[in-house]
Amino acid sequence: MFARALAKDTGDPVRTLEAYLLDRGWPDDQRFASAFVEFPLYQRGYTREVLETLERARGHKEPADLEAAQVEHVMPQTLRSEWFDELGSEAERIHADWVHRPGNLTLSAYNQELWNHPFEKKRERYRQSNVVITREIASHCSWGEAQIRERGEQLAQEAVHVWVGPKEQVVKAAPDVGPDDDDGPARKELRRQFWSGLNDFLVAAHPELPSFEARPNWTIRVPSGLRHVGVELRFGLRQQNVAVDLWFWREASLPLWERVRQAPEDYNAMVSATWEFEQIEGQPRARMSVSQAADLRDESCWSGLYGWLGQKLTLVYERVLPKLREQIDQGGAS
Repeated sequence: MFARALAKDTGDPVRTLEAYLLDRGWPDDQRFASAFVEFPLYQRGYTREVLETLERARGHKEPADLEAAQVEHVMPQTLRSEWFDELGSEAERIHADWVHRPGNLTLSAYNQELWNHPFEKKRERYRQSNVVITREIASHCSWGEAQIRERGEQLAQEAVHVWVGPKEQVVKAAPDVGPDDDDGPARKELRRQFWSGLNDFLVAAHPELPSFEARPNWTIRVPSGLRHVGVELRFGLRQQNVAVDLWFWREASLPLWERVRQAPEDYNAMVSATWEFEQIEGQPRARMSVSQAADLRDESCWSGLYGWLGQKLTLVYERVLPKLREQIDQGGAS
């Protein structure tokens, strides 16, 4: 990304890089903070570095020794019965939504002791911690969705002062695209810019996901690893949304699509969204999609869409495709 950004450097690399990032939707402080709260931080390779930086940014004269500290999930990755009682009837949904978010993560050298014990027991150990971002958690009497979000918002405001961005988002003029200009040059260029920015974002934030070549198409296909099942990203200017589509290309895969369509609840939970199902009339193919509405000509919203697509695509690869493979192995598709 940096090589591409500096390709047109005229002697001021800092200003050139800043202009490039702004052009690609570098988020202002408000949007960065909002995205930080729900960012699946633990699923990235830099969780410890982020938490250590936030701890050190407190500027204590006697900082804690973080060498032995490890990343700790307050609400654990595996729930025991006490945690189901703590979280209530929506325990599974809360766990899926928030377990890897910044508000639920901290640093501790006592991970093996804390493990998946109830919050009451963890709280006592947190109270004794020399790590301030951990000790502060002990001020809570319980731990659930509201507390995780509240702490995430607090950390987000601190992160804004550490990783400084533009104070206001730069809004670029929308291309002059008429309603009937379905495949005109302005629309093609808009698509290319969106896909190029998304690819840059995925390379940086989701290196585990496949990269792709930015083309002026309204869809981009990425590998699924499953026979007769395809994954596509969609940039729908006319529909005013972006989407992740799972295509079932041939008659052999349609029974699997129908099986999912009839009982989508597990698949909805996997991506924290509702799948929509469509069978193409007169053709042996169908798709299931999750989408996000937006004014796609407003490039200031693109960085948020990049985050949404990255998150959903990650969940598709981590949860949905393995589940589809399992159903194929069980006879869901031939």
